[in-house]
Amino acid sequence: MKVSFGVPDYALRQLHLGQEFMIRLQDDPKGYQGRVTSISPSADERNRVFTVEVTVSNRSGSLKPGMIASITLRAFRNLPFLQCPLAPSSHILHNPVGFAVMVAQQRSGKWTASLREVQLGATHDTSIGVVE
Repeated sequence: MKVSFGVPDYALRQLHLGQEFMIRLQDDPKGYQGRVTSISPSADERNRVFTVEVTVSNRSGSLKPGMIASITLRAFRNLPFLQCPLAPSSHILHNPVGFAVMVAQQRSGKWTASLREVQLGATHDTSIGVVE
């Protein structure tokens, strides 16, 4: 069985082919051991992450296509930008100095939108963590 996930560029150098990972499912306390078998040579244009595939033995047949799994990159486990608000990747804007999001605020009874520069954090499916 293959488990695919997206990795931002700042975490890419922590990965290598053959590296072992423990895969965890949302409702299954036991973990599944796997190895990195593929790392995309370029980032996806839409969400700006590199696709990594981990191959996991599924002799028991308990892993099914479409299940949600998680892994932990130990080198980044405790960094604050991994525990930040998520924004849909389609809402992340690229500006000349980095990345930004549009933020709506109500001021004096009127809604206004402003551009706010952010740093990109962890990715989850089609969302990306953002830090001001």
